[in-house]
Amino acid sequence: MHKLLYFTFALMSAFGQVTVDVAARPAANTANVALAAVGMTLGDGILPCVGLGGIDCYGVPPNNVVVQPVSFITPNTTPIWYAVYQTNGWTGTLTATFSLIEKGSVVQTATQSAIADGGASVIMITTPQAVPTNGYVGPVTFTVTTTAMPTGGGMPGTLKSGILLQMVAAPGGTGKTVKVTQVMAGSLQALGSGSPCVANVGYPCFGTPVGTVVFQPSMFLMAPSQPTFFAVFQAAYPFRGGASAQIQLTEAGTAVATLGEKIGLASNGIMTVMISGGVNLPGNGYVGPAVLTGTAVATSNSGATINLKSSVVGQIVP
Repeated sequence: MHKLLYFTFALMSAFGQVTVDVAARPAANTANVALAAVGMTLGDGILPCVGLGGIDCYGVPPNNVVVQPVSFITPNTTPIWYAVYQTNGWTGTLTATFSLIEKGSVVQTATQSAIADGGASVIMITTPQAVPTNGYVGPVTFTVTTTAMPTGGGMPGTLKSGILLQMVAAPGGTGKTVKVTQVMAGSLQALGSGSPCVANVGYPCFGTPVGTVVFQPSMFLMAPSQPTFFAVFQAAYPFRGGASAQIQLTEAGTAVATLGEKIGLASNGIMTVMISGGVNLPGNGYVGPAVLTGTAVATSNSGATINLKSSVVGQIVP
């Protein structure tokens, strides 16, 4: 088993549980469009972006996603909301409606669209949005509901995802924040060009800023094969401890592939850790949706525990 560990001191952190409902299924019982990731990110005039193979997007390989996660969100800042999609020859319009929810009430929404022309397999929808300044401090839910309308008409599909964030107090204020988070988990392409990676001082990642994550989603899997599963975690000072992490693929409720790792988490700022490893996906004849779930139990040196979880829905294709 191959494992990659990357460490960085980032500016922000993310905490989340992600769920995805995949629709728009053709007769083969597989979806042609999937929602691979959702969240908030910093921006620098280039990121967030998806590589096209040129000098754009820091020169990352084609279809690689570049984000700098933000989930400890602070009033008077303007993070960029994003959703990442992967298509499998699908053409049509993706319309994403983002919502920020505090204590069950929607306090902010935004809608953006993108065209899938069948040529690009990874698409990102983004919109910069100022953080509300209503004085609320605590957990918030960030969701995206996407309508996938095929070219030429037909029945649209619906894709849903959500992640838990933390609204923290403005400078000089007080607020309780989660100190360990799971940013994302799923399946990716492990490339020989240096992807995936996390930028850190002394550990460059395509020249991206410190705290940036670069990865290429792989939501359409063939069996038998050896896909690469991954998860990204962050820990904020003063957390000291570790986590037992597991990424599992289930088909029709049955687990068929699992990656398990133990990681250490400790820093004087924000630490970002990416784990990845190859697994054996059996060739059992199954075709259809498959759930990739990342779970972890983070334990501090003082004995306190935090349960983390995120999941996305991929496709086993013929």
